[in-house]
Amino acid sequence: MFRFLILTFLAVICLAVALVFFLPFVPLDNLKPYIADAVYQNTGRTLTMKGPMRLQLFPNPRLSVNSVKLGNSEWGKSQHLLSLERLDFELELAPLFSRELVVDRLVLNRPSINLEVSRSGMNNWDLRPIEIDLGTEDKNRGVVVVDASDVPEEQGLGDLFTIQKLVFGDLSLVNGSLSFSNHADGTNEALSNINTRLILSELDGPAELQGNATWKEQDFELTAGIGNLQRFLDNETVTTKLAMTSDIAAIK
Repeated sequence: MFRFLILTFLAVICLAVALVFFLPFVPLDNLKPYIADAVYQNTGRTLTMKGPMRLQLFPNPRLSVNSVKLGNSEWGKSQHLLSLERLDFELELAPLFSRELVVDRLVLNRPSINLEVSRSGMNNWDLRPIEIDLGTEDKNRGVVVVDASDVPEEQGLGDLFTIQKLVFGDLSLVNGSLSFSNHADGTNEALSNINTRLILSELDGPAELQGNATWKEQDFELTAGIGNLQRFLDNETVTTKLAMTSDIAAIK
């Protein structure tokens, strides 16, 4: 669960950064199909953004996207793997001129996450690129295919925009919900009123997840510490700490 939450934050950051840089030059509604196609190509899931997208460039780039939904696996019982009411994202402008990307704020408002395990042991949060048959036009209709061989090695002025350092600020999840269903053994669990904050300065370093939630009508607080986030995401062995406290029990 922790890995999925962190990967969700990072994936949203990548998408939001791309939108901030491209939205000033392309009409907002024209971008939605291309974004959906890119997400489908890399995850095999449908993405819908029915709400408006708003962008403010000064004094700092700020992006707001409403009503975002990511489709579930074909075998999943929930309609969506992830949906959220609104995404708020803000970058610091000045550090960009020093090739630093400072994510000042990323807030996922009212997200709903539905995790499922199939009877055969498949996880609906395992997202994989789809296999594309470049020789079949009808089969790939609506999918944007990027051939890396067509991209020149020398990008010229593009080197000026190469990010050399990534810095994180406030990464928060507000008033969310999470459900887990194992269709093999019938396990069903649900968390509500989830409020979490991911604290880290850079990917290749320590991270801490702080928050609170409601489980079986019991409120509890959670703190998870990860020795090195990059190694954790790469499934390497890292030092981790977990602490949970409530009115009736405490686990450390």
